[in-house]
Amino acid sequence: MTSEALAAAKKLEMARCRTDDCCATRIWPLGRDHRGRQLAVVALRTHSECLLPQPPRKTRSRSAAPEDEEQDDDKHACAAYWLVDVAAPKRPWIRQLRRQCEEDMRDVDAAVDARTMTFSFGDRSMYTANQSSDTTVIGLDPLRLVETSHTSARDDEHTTTWNWDDFAGTVENGRNYCEGKRPRDAGARDPESDHADVEAQAVLIPEVSLPPAFLAGGWKTTGLGRCAARVGGDRGFTVHGAKGTASDSSMRAVFASASELFIEVTDDRFVTGAKTWVKDDHVEIWAAAPDHSCVDPGEKPSARQWGIRVTDGEVFAGFGAPTAMPRVEVARAGNVIRLRVTFEADTLPGPWFTAVYSDSDDGVRQKRLIATSALVFGQWWTFGDGPDGEQSKSCTVARGVLEPRAPPLPDF
Repeated sequence: MTSEALAAAKKLEMARCRTDDCCATRIWPLGRDHRGRQLAVVALRTHSECLLPQPPRKTRSRSAAPEDEEQDDDKHACAAYWLVDVAAPKRPWIRQLRRQCEEDMRDVDAAVDARTMTFSFGDRSMYTANQSSDTTVIGLDPLRLVETSHTSARDDEHTTTWNWDDFAGTVENGRNYCEGKRPRDAGARDPESDHADVEAQAVLIPEVSLPPAFLAGGWKTTGLGRCAARVGGDRGFTVHGAKGTASDSSMRAVFASASELFIEVTDDRFVTGAKTWVKDDHVEIWAAAPDHSCVDPGEKPSARQWGIRVTDGEVFAGFGAPTAMPRVEVARAGNVIRLRVTFEADTLPGPWFTAVYSDSDDGVRQKRLIATSALVFGQWWTFGDGPDGEQSKSCTVARGVLEPRAPPLPDF
């Protein structure tokens, strides 16, 4: 540890610790940022062993956590994590990254990765049937929100991860078979196993606040860009046929609301005029709203499928024979076709959803199906997530394509 880092930690401690037992307990050196500053993260903590020698201090009648005048719970340690410029002569602190206190029923943690210049923190529940955990990653050069993830688990496990740098996310679901519905070929369940009977993965389709001009008609000439989930090549899932490249065919999808979806398909050759829509190039929308979370392979299917021929937007009822049909608008520019798909209120089942693009080069067979989840035909438990209703994400138009807006750094 350099003398400069120790001196910076001491300055921070003297300025920010307002209790006898608050002190610097750890320093993580980070190296230089793009501005040439020598960065480090310093932890100020209560009820902990101090990193630096402590001078005598005036005893206070009550204890307060770092940067907090309210009375601290004397059973729990609290920590404040600060980004500092160790070479700053007077005020080395740049920003408080996080303040957190230990709890009886939740375990808290924080970590620094000098290689990626990131700070992460999170918490997880303990000793309860309803398990949950949250993790947040903050980039330190430049300061930004990088990633968030949330896991909830009781009878089933659901994990969503969203990366703001890539503007892309993933969904992982783990479910068990319903009581008495376990297939014979699945074998007996190990009661000690932490793994679910059925695990599924998906790409997260974002729900985004889109510009009014885009919604008013600009979507016809505006690419979805990085604002949408991307499928094709190394992204998403190939659920039929051999894996291809994104230049052969790809799909992008973004929710504008719970009932409105924009889809962009790129294909080196669009095929239409086959004997059935299944052999034409088309988009498939799969949605389901089962009344339970366990898996019953023999149940009456609750999934619904719509087929949309991309060249003219005609909609066909597929699996589950849905009766509510969406309204589809089409705009084409060369080898790119854009679709605006709108369902009437409450006619799109939820919360499970998957979008598929079926690519045929000859009108005789489906060459390849690329999807937002590892879809198995008709099985709702292989679907991904539908729109979450939050719309905390937003995009703008730049150079003819949608571009994500950077989120504000959370105020911690």
